[in-house]
Amino acid sequence: MYSCGKVSKRVGNSTNNRGYRVACNEAIYSALDYKIDNETNQITKQPKLKIYERCKWLIETLPALITSEKDVEDIADGQNDHPYDAAKYLYMALSKPVETKFENPLINPKWVRELRKSTPNKNFMEL
Repeated sequence: MYSCGKVSKRVGNSTNNRGYRVACNEAIYSALDYKIDNETNQITKQPKLKIYERCKWLIETLPALITSEKDVEDIADGQNDHPYDAAKYLYMALSKPVETKFENPLINPKWVRELRKSTPNKNFMEL
């Protein structure tokens, strides 16, 4: 299961997709996080996501994005957030799934869990 949470069945309803948008925003925020040592001025923690200078539209629009007054965890409507959305969806599509602490029977049915327990962790191509 992806860390970006539940995607609603009604994609057009922005209220139902709030959880997904917020989770994706948090993932991007976390992926851009880096640390610099103040004494040496060296990067001590590299960001997971790096934006290169050829991404001019994203670089131009990303700093200008503001959060919603109604929901500070979400981006406000009516902005030019298309480059940000494209980067966000690409990052989420390429990110590794995060294991959840709960078992969702729709995503991970009992027979799959039992099969994982009984099947050795070997390459199925090996004889």
